[in-house]
Amino acid sequence: MRQVWTALSFLLKPSTYNQQSESVQSCCYKVGVVDQLGQRAQLLLVDKDSSSIDFFASCLENDKTMVKVDSSYQKVEILKHLIDNQTDCVLINVDSSDTEIVPLLTQIKESCENRSVPLLVAGTNIPFETKLELLLYADDVFVLPIEPAELVLRIQKLVDNRIKVRSQILIDPLTGAYNDRFLIRELERHLNDFKRSHEPFTMIHMEIDDHHVTHPSEARDALLKGFVEYIQRSVRPMDVFCRYKDEGFILILPKTYKEDAIKLMNRLIGRFSQGEWKSTFSCVVLEFSEAIHSPENCLKMMAFPEDRRERQEKGLVIDRTEEQPSTHQKLLIAVIDDDRLIREMLKDQLADIGDEMVEVEIRSYSNGEEFFEDPWHRQNQRFLLIIDRVMPKMDGLELLQKIRTEYDRKRYVCLMLTSRDSESDIALAIQKGANDYVVKPFGLKELRARIRRLIRGTR
Repeated sequence: MRQVWTALSFLLKPSTYNQQSESVQSCCYKVGVVDQLGQRAQLLLVDKDSSSIDFFASCLENDKTMVKVDSSYQKVEILKHLIDNQTDCVLINVDSSDTEIVPLLTQIKESCENRSVPLLVAGTNIPFETKLELLLYADDVFVLPIEPAELVLRIQKLVDNRIKVRSQILIDPLTGAYNDRFLIRELERHLNDFKRSHEPFTMIHMEIDDHHVTHPSEARDALLKGFVEYIQRSVRPMDVFCRYKDEGFILILPKTYKEDAIKLMNRLIGRFSQGEWKSTFSCVVLEFSEAIHSPENCLKMMAFPEDRRERQEKGLVIDRTEEQPSTHQKLLIAVIDDDRLIREMLKDQLADIGDEMVEVEIRSYSNGEEFFEDPWHRQNQRFLLIIDRVMPKMDGLELLQKIRTEYDRKRYVCLMLTSRDSESDIALAIQKGANDYVVKPFGLKELRARIRRLIRGTR
């Protein structure tokens, strides 16, 4: 006779529960297990008889909350689907005479082992021989009746061990990608590196389109593994690829602008859809231009639109870079001249060149090499370079050529400020990439007017 199994999710943070259908109820009891990040444990209780749920709930309850039980779950597939990276323990209440329990445990065991989730079995008056057989599949077996305090302590011990193990493991056991703990560590490192070097990095949040709906659990797991292998083969050794929550992945691309990241994603989506899996994935792209974020805020900014799945859009590449919070525009001005008096005078006279909407930062350098040695010039901001033509080591024309051939032309506006006033010198500087040309000696009013015109062009 086909039995219907009842599932109750003991979820301490209902907002993190991924509902599988409209009939799934997400209210639950709380269990007092807290990990190092302050997150409580999530237990999944499975029972074929809802009358015994009250006993387990009364034992495990911490804070009084309403419990809703949905009896629409069928046996194996739905249960394995509920076992995800956020599940910390699975407890199945069995009838020792039920001949279907071993096949059920056999199939659920793999899902639990892949995610390091302890699998527990409880039952009334289980014979010793049956208990030994069940221990081949379960991490522990509870013979009922049992003292509530003992039940809680044994469950908490297993959950505590899982939390300790997961805190030390940096690899997702199912897919082989790095896990979310490694992700937080790497994000902190890249944000700190950005503060020091100003070298940009781009982060990408990826999700396979509709795999949680269209694939049974075994096929879903195989698709996730295949997707990870595909991405790992397609990115650089320096890139960081991590599993994020249960449905998604995060890719960190150091020293990468969003334009290059978007091109990469469009190429990878196309190839993946034509490959073995015939599936697509969508992604959110975000280039970090300011070191004002925490790892947690970075991840919040990577969320997909809430209605994406309702619209059934696939293969999306969503650029979130322009949505970063910023209090003002910023303009970086570099004065590159071997004359110290010119450098100091321009730093003083141009300090107020911006208006209320533009923050100006000015630095000075005695030659082109000194400018390029400073990581300051790598920021993903707008630059105005005021360049002398004749300098030691790297002169103005060499600096212009390097900027125009090796850097993003749109981010660097160059004004040549020099005593060379011949028509051929001016033409050569314009040809090399100068946006304007001012001859020494110069008037400050004229120079400020020309700079203001150039600044308006950078906005």
